Amino acid sequence: IQIAQCFEATRRRCCRLEQDGQRAREQLARVEAERAALEVKLKHARNQVEVEMKKRHRAEAELEKQERKLQLVFEALMREPWSSGVLSGEQCSILSALAGRCLGASLMPGRR
Repeated sequence: IQIAQCFEATRRRCCRLEQDGQRAREQLARVEAERAALEVKLKHARNQVEVEMKKRHRAEAELEKQERKLQLVFEALMREPWSSGVLSGEQCSILSALAGRCLGASLMPGRR
């Protein structure tokens, strides 16, 4: 009788361990599926960041190009002797402010 009781206790413990193992395998499968989904999301997010960075670099390059054009126009206007008669004092002041801002902005180290 004692051997039968030990055998039954061992069988129950074995069944319980088997159920625990099955639950652990199911949980592992769920976690792995969730991890795979998160990795896909991360990949998409990284790709999106890369696309946005490329857009930003293109926009910054275009901005620098436009700032340089503005600076060249300003320098040409200020160099010409006839410009003082054509441009009012206010227009010269506005051009100076714009050119100064563009020059200052393009010389800032954090921009590139």
